[in-house]
Amino acid sequence: MGQAFSAVTVALPHRKINMSLNRRQFALTTLAAAAFSSVATVRAQAFPSKPLRIVVPFAPGGPVDVMARILGPKLTALLGQPVLIDNRPGAATIIGAEAVVKAAPDGHTLYFAGVGGRTILPAIAAMPFDAAKDLLPVTPVASAAQVFVISTQMAARGVKSLKDLVKWAQANPGKLNVGSVGAGTITSLVGDLWKRENDIKAVDIPFRGGAPAVTALLAGEIDFLSADIAAVMPQIQANKLVGLAVTSAKRHEALREVPSVLELGQGNLVALNVYGLQVPAGTPATLITQLNQAVAKALTDPTLKAQFATLGVQPGSTSPAEFERFLVEQSAKWQPLARALGVRVN
Repeated sequence: MGQAFSAVTVALPHRKINMSLNRRQFALTTLAAAAFSSVATVRAQAFPSKPLRIVVPFAPGGPVDVMARILGPKLTALLGQPVLIDNRPGAATIIGAEAVVKAAPDGHTLYFAGVGGRTILPAIAAMPFDAAKDLLPVTPVASAAQVFVISTQMAARGVKSLKDLVKWAQANPGKLNVGSVGAGTITSLVGDLWKRENDIKAVDIPFRGGAPAVTALLAGEIDFLSADIAAVMPQIQANKLVGLAVTSAKRHEALREVPSVLELGQGNLVALNVYGLQVPAGTPATLITQLNQAVAKALTDPTLKAQFATLGVQPGSTSPAEFERFLVEQSAKWQPLARALGVRVN
């Protein structure tokens, strides 16, 4: 058997076969099979190989949901697979994040939210997972200031400025109804800090995202809201809500009439919310890089930029490593403050 492919001639009934020729044929056949196998393997490992899912931990209609639905079609065009939005609201974003943590780490499931789930929530909630280990950063997508906003009903009581609101709330302890879009968000934490700094006793009313909170504010069911600028900018511009301050060092270009907290003498309230994409731990670095590059390219699209501008948010991406450094820095800043404020998620 060891000489089966040696260069000898073997006599068989009615024919002779040159085994040296068989040897060459075998080698060519083996190479062809290997090449076919390699192509099949590449095809099997092609990414993405099925629709992608972006999990949004808020109700439909809120600013994060809207941004995801703007970004989705751009990624579909770049990646060649449909990008579906999966809303999983509740438990201060924990429900949505946990769904991603438990998903297959194959790059097809992403988590899109403000970074508070990593930088604040672990300090104030019993987490069913480790946010710093079980989710890997892909890239920031956008950033925006928050807005302190009141209902027109509250404005009708003579409240025209943030100073007026402080006076009213201090004169009416426990009567100011304050909406919250999630205790694990910078949006909510800045509002909590404002209440502490001004010794305000209020009734906190939680909502599963920005959209239902804004609806309640428009209806006068709550009086005050610290909101993503994307959630309330159109209503402020239409005079359906009253903006009192933006949590930035300068006024926002789209809301020039609304002062910044810095010019109001409350620079400690300066804060930006950063929205980013993460994936389950174990996702290969090569796939994270592909996603990062696709998102970075999508964010340069003029149509997307214009749509984000209408929301009052600024698109921008970094490398996964830079995003991780940012998350570590923000955690060091906000988690001690959240503990000091005594904020808790039950």
